[in-house]
Amino acid sequence: MAQAFRNAYAYELLKKESTVDPLTRLYNRRFGLKRLIEIIKLAMKESKPVAIGMLDIDNFKPINDKFGHICGDYVLRKISQTIKSKIRSFDVVIRYGGEEFLIVLPFTTKESAAEIAERIRKAIEDSSFNCNENTIKLTVSIGACQFDGDCNLEDLIKKADENLYMAKREGKNRVYIK
Repeated sequence: MAQAFRNAYAYELLKKESTVDPLTRLYNRRFGLKRLIEIIKLAMKESKPVAIGMLDIDNFKPINDKFGHICGDYVLRKISQTIKSKIRSFDVVIRYGGEEFLIVLPFTTKESAAEIAERIRKAIEDSSFNCNENTIKLTVSIGACQFDGDCNLEDLIKKADENLYMAKREGKNRVYIK
C-alpha cells in the first residue's frame, strides 16, 4: 500500500514538473500553448472571443547585470504574482520566454483585454521590488490582440508579439492593441 502511495505521489510530482515553470510557478510554454489551443477550440465552438497579451519586462537585462540573477529571479517571481493577481481565475498565464509572459484571456474582446493589460501594466509600474537592500522600479510593455478565427496559433502569437514591439517602439511602459 505504501508503495502505491509513493508511486501516486511521484506521478503527481512528475506531472506538475512537466507543466509548471519551476521559478514562476506559471504554466511552462509547452503546456501553456496546449491550454491555449484548448481554449481557442472551445471559444470557436461557442462563438466566443479570446484575447491574448504578450508581456515583456522593459530593460530587464540590466537587473541581472547590476543586481545579480538572484534578484532577477526574485523580480520574475514577483511579476508573475502581480500578473496572476490582476486576472480572473480562469485566465491563463504562461512563462513564454526569459522575461516574456503570454496572458490568455478566454471570452474576452480586445477592448476588455486592453483594460486588463493596462491594469497589469499599472500595477507593475506602481510596485517596488526590494532585493538585497536595493529598491528596483520596473515597467512592462504589453502587446495584445484578439483571435478572429482566421489565423492559426503561430499567427496569433506573432500578432501579439508584433503589437508588443509596437509598444516598445512607442516608448515602452505601455499597452498596444490592434
